[in-house]
Amino acid sequence: MKSKVIFIPGSRGDFESGKNFGKVLSAMNEFGLKDFAKKKVLVKLHMGERGNEFYLKPKTIKHFVDALLAIKAKPFLFDTVVRYEGGRNTKEKHMATAKEHGFDKLGCPVVIGNEGNTVNVKVNGNTYGFEVAKGVCDAECVLSVAHGKGHVMSGFGGSIKAFGMGGVSKESKGFIHAAGAPVVNKGKCKLCEVCVKACMIGAIEREGDSIIVDYTKCSGCERCIRACPSGALKWKSEEFDMMLAAGSAACLNEFGANNKPKKKIFVNVLVDISKRCDCASRAGPVIAPDVGVVVSDDPVAADAASIDLIEKAAGKSMKEIENADPRLHVRYAQQLGMGRMEYDIVRY
Repeated sequence: MKSKVIFIPGSRGDFESGKNFGKVLSAMNEFGLKDFAKKKVLVKLHMGERGNEFYLKPKTIKHFVDALLAIKAKPFLFDTVVRYEGGRNTKEKHMATAKEHGFDKLGCPVVIGNEGNTVNVKVNGNTYGFEVAKGVCDAECVLSVAHGKGHVMSGFGGSIKAFGMGGVSKESKGFIHAAGAPVVNKGKCKLCEVCVKACMIGAIEREGDSIIVDYTKCSGCERCIRACPSGALKWKSEEFDMMLAAGSAACLNEFGANNKPKKKIFVNVLVDISKRCDCASRAGPVIAPDVGVVVSDDPVAADAASIDLIEKAAGKSMKEIENADPRLHVRYAQQLGMGRMEYDIVRY
């Protein structure tokens, strides 16, 4: 059985002006938007790091908020604090950045979360606890409006990543990254230094007859592990992409009594498709022309379709562009029961 995905072609200008929003609204109605009426609705989005020019602007998001208000829903815009320095690593700084970008003027509250409830997810026979932000746990419905773009670690950022990183606490974000950090098996290491060259941030060095990992720098991207020709490197606990998917599952798969069952709709807006995430101050260049909007009630299918559409527009694979497999975390999300990668696409 395949999941249904609706595709509305268009440009950033089309969606900011509302030109194509009637079709987006029709697509959301296909997936039960009317069930959101009078409910507390979490609108998950990325409100942009300072200096980033590609995040979805309030002009686009306002159409979604107005559609929810029209059915007497109670929407709130939501994101969580980050670990790295910048304009969003505390609730106060993140809120200030959101206001600078104009998200406080859309007629509904802006909520920046962090602390929440621990939700357990089983991964390869092990159980891991993720702290899901209170706003996610308490919401009655979820409307995810994700900016589809590239990503230095996951290859693609869409609906799954929006919750795998954006729905959990700062501590859980660190746990997800740390899980994929490399551990060196000295018995297998040939001291070829391929891992040193593969690391983008200088977290691995050779010191005498040893390879040393600086875990204070390491982001757990696993490029070194995949590059090692002798299999001398393994991740600490699980692959980053698997843990990213598991964090998303903790938010969306309704594990545990503290995470309420929810009606969910996923929208990926594929415009200003940048090489890097909205978390980056300098996220360019743009890797593909504007494509349009994808809507589904299945986040796995929404992301799979988005990657296919971007690659068709770019004329090359995102793996080639990003040097990271964009479908890996999507496949793992499917493995964790979040949805299906096989989809039927309907064009509006």
